[in-house]
Amino acid sequence: MIQQLRTYASFVRFSHSVFALPFALTGALLALHRTGDWSLASMAWRIAWIVVAMVAARSAAMGFNRVADA
Repeated sequence: MIQQLRTYASFVRFSHSVFALPFALTGALLALHRTGDWSLASMAWRIAWIVVAMVAARSAAMGFNRVADA
């Protein structure tokens, strides 16, 4: 099980997720501008969850893609 997890993790390029983050955060900034909720606590939680979601989604997609290609 651990070996399979290591193999799956080796399929994922973390740098690709980091590259996609500015686009997600720009979209979040535009959405935040529309809602008008500029409190620091609200922005911090939203940005943290967006970063977690982006990294998780990109990593899962890249891993599944590599497994499907194999």
